[in-house]
Amino acid sequence: MEMKNILNRMLNHEELTREETKNIILGITQSEFPEEQITALLTGLQMRGVTVDELLGFRDGILETGVPAILNCDRYIDVVGTGGDRKNTFNISTTSCFVIAGAGYKVAKHGNFAATSVSGASNVIKNHGVQFTDDLDKLNRSLDEAGIVYLHAQLFAKAMKFVGPIRKALQFPTVFNLLGPLVNPSQPKCQLLGVANLDQMRLYNQSKEIKMKTMVSPSLLSANFIDLKSDVEMINKSEADWLHMDIMDGVFVPNISFGFPVLEAVAKVCTKPLDVHFMIVHPEQYIEQTAKIGAMMMNVHYEACTHLHRTIQQIHAAGMKAGVTLNPSTPVNVLEDIICDVDMVLLMSVNPGFGGQKFIENTIKKVNRLRKLIKESGSHALIEIDGGVQGETAPRLVQAGADVLVSGSYVFKSSDPCATIHNLKELKKEED
Repeated sequence: MEMKNILNRMLNHEELTREETKNIILGITQSEFPEEQITALLTGLQMRGVTVDELLGFRDGILETGVPAILNCDRYIDVVGTGGDRKNTFNISTTSCFVIAGAGYKVAKHGNFAATSVSGASNVIKNHGVQFTDDLDKLNRSLDEAGIVYLHAQLFAKAMKFVGPIRKALQFPTVFNLLGPLVNPSQPKCQLLGVANLDQMRLYNQSKEIKMKTMVSPSLLSANFIDLKSDVEMINKSEADWLHMDIMDGVFVPNISFGFPVLEAVAKVCTKPLDVHFMIVHPEQYIEQTAKIGAMMMNVHYEACTHLHRTIQQIHAAGMKAGVTLNPSTPVNVLEDIICDVDMVLLMSVNPGFGGQKFIENTIKKVNRLRKLIKESGSHALIEIDGGVQGETAPRLVQAGADVLVSGSYVFKSSDPCATIHNLKELKKEED
């Protein structure tokens, strides 16, 4: 890409495409452009004003060249501001993170050294004696034990390191101030955003794609058990969010899958959070054992739990997220009194325990009904779908309101499982 041509187009008041701004970031991280040209670009964009497509392209480039931070926690918040209001206040977003974490909530703060303000998030964190790291084990331990983890931008968003000296020299806000809230490497579901002015707020509101991607939880049941380690390593390298593991007892469902020895072996090599689905009678008997292997989510069937509320409480007490699964014939209204207590609801779109079944079309309507129940109740539960999730059904499920897609054969039997996972994650919901 010729930066000279880009700059000439900007002088003619032309807008850049999303792909062009993405390629600019790629070029910056590969040292293709001299600092003078990058300075001219940032200055020109600030004078003209950045468009939505340009902003999204820059974001795409930063995320593509960056390093993801996989946190073993399903729901946490990032508090972030754009900076650049020239008021020289203390770092409000970072201070807010301390308060929120102190209140018992999980926080994954992403930030950098000051470029346009007197104090950036990294300045605050470093002066408190924290050593920046990209070691995921240390980061997850910090989140677990302290309730807060700090992700230094220059360790994860590589482009930030390249433009840091230029931003510091310019001493005025640039497009990178706007990008900070969009490139948290952990991709949190929850974010509290502060803006310097109303124009920035409108820009974010107009950016319809600035939302959480669809989550994907490939089902281990479809993996190659002759070479299971290779498939787990593929999952580790992929964009998969979780690894779905089905436990069947031959009683609640007619099939038998695998037990805790396999769970324990997989847990040792899998870097993704474990999404464990129990298709068994009396799942409450295995809560402590499931927690011991490090499972993130324990999912039990509504139909198998006589005392569901107590079981959910026990799962939470053991340090796990609690999910509830509904069979195809079970209506969503049975969850009215429990929906605010669960972290996720799994809707079976085939009858559990049988392979090769046709997707049950009524699932689409069921997702809509569940989404309405969640919204009206004020619940924060995610919606997960398991059964017949593939290229034709997945987009419709996401449009209906599904948050997490469980897919087995469609992923593991594809010619490029990582690409298949990527394509599922790119599915977007329509605006509410």
